Amino acid sequence: MCMKKTILFTLFLCMAVTLASFANVLVVHEDDFEDRNIGDPTEGWLWYDNAVSHVGTYVDFEGSIVQEHAGTLREDINQRFGYKTDIEMTGNTSDDPCDYTLELDIRNLQGNWDPHVIEIWILTYNPDTGGGTYGYGLPVLDLYQADEWVHVTANLGDLVTLSRTWWEGTGWDMTNPTWSYEIGGPGWPGVEVVGEPWTQIFLVDNIKISMFVEPPEFARYPIPEDESIDVARDVVLSWTPGIYADKRNVYFGTSAEDVNAASVDNPLGVLVGQDQQETTYDPPGLLEYDQTYYWRVDELNDTDPNSPWRGKVWSFTTANFIIVDDFEDYNDYPPNEVWNTWIDGYGDPLNGSTAGYPDPDFNADEHYLDGEIVHSGNWSLPLFYDNAAGISEVSRSLAGTVTDWTTDDVVTLTLFYYGSASNAAEPMYVVVDGVVVMNDNANAARVTQWTRWDIPLQDLADMGVNLSNVSSLTVGFGNKANPTAGGSGMVFIDSIRLYHSID
Repeated sequence: MCMKKTILFTLFLCMAVTLASFANVLVVHEDDFEDRNIGDPTEGWLWYDNAVSHVGTYVDFEGSIVQEHAGTLREDINQRFGYKTDIEMTGNTSDDPCDYTLELDIRNLQGNWDPHVIEIWILTYNPDTGGGTYGYGLPVLDLYQADEWVHVTANLGDLVTLSRTWWEGTGWDMTNPTWSYEIGGPGWPGVEVVGEPWTQIFLVDNIKISMFVEPPEFARYPIPEDESIDVARDVVLSWTPGIYADKRNVYFGTSAEDVNAASVDNPLGVLVGQDQQETTYDPPGLLEYDQTYYWRVDELNDTDPNSPWRGKVWSFTTANFIIVDDFEDYNDYPPNEVWNTWIDGYGDPLNGSTAGYPDPDFNADEHYLDGEIVHSGNWSLPLFYDNAAGISEVSRSLAGTVTDWTTDDVVTLTLFYYGSASNAAEPMYVVVDGVVVMNDNANAARVTQWTRWDIPLQDLADMGVNLSNVSSLTVGFGNKANPTAGGSGMVFIDSIRLYHSID
């Protein structure tokens, strides 16, 4: 049996790897190619750059069926060859890249490239962004022939940190059943003998992708989700308890090392709940702005010899803002439709606005809010404007939200918007308790990316707004001071916030 050199690209940055002793491992894709016919072409797209040919074939190599990729190169510069192929995943239910590990065997068999420089990319299809492939690459591998077979293993979460980004984007959709991988070499400065083409061959075998699965004995499914960002400072932590536990110990703090190492005998100042029955933890007071917190839940049952079931260290980072409206609390049912809160121009001939899609087909998974183009969370507000009568605006009462805009030293009112180049360039404005603020960008409605608009709270105070008791908020398009007939369009609004600082 061939010996294989192991190349570990895992950087041990993911807690899912370092604390994997409590987790089961599920193989979500595995292929040793032994069910292929010798001589059949390999699956996927064979690519090359100025190569005379690239042939991908299944061959018998030392008693095993492997992929053989042979590129016959000529003397032109920037020559390379490789391939990209789709693979089908089964049971990949986690959306956390840290839960996945890639393994494969690769060998530089023949050719003047020694080492053969190899790049490996792991990609997923992301239907929310139009169907392209998105992902990250492993570190570049110098593949020497003397190493014979090289076994490569890498934790996918660490690839995000390495930031070798795919040209179409990085929006991994880990739960998509179709993934791709690409193996090939970067450009190479020609062959050694001018005018004489030669053949470079590399082999691939034993593709495997595994996923860590938290067993039911352990605390799992944390809220907020592991590594969440922009979490509210008054968050209450919760989780799904282990199936055998009747109590638990909870650890919480700002040091990952302390939360990971703490115990009942050595609490390190982070043991916040001992032998508690509740499956929630409410940190006292408000958490700090823009701070990462770590927490762990050990499930317990004194009558079970396997107790305690030591939990994974989870984390989240608090927001640097207070939410005014993030459009996450609305739905398609009375009385929670967005237009019941954000009052639009329905029935008002002088107001050409519509809050939300006016006639969604619920059976076709359409909604009043938009779930595709969002700044944060799951939803944004499509705000339609038609300024035939002069202005279009939607307004809401702030009752039930934060009305004291002097709290916690907040300094700006901020909202995010996303328009379209096809929109009429109508002026954009905000009204706070009757005080109008115009957007400085005359083409705000036509921007084609999420754009942040900061309004200093001191400016509002100087214009007469009582920041300690704010009652209403309006977003509109048109000349508010002197309504003039104009055009129409639609702009997405999201993430209306009070920021603690301008970051």
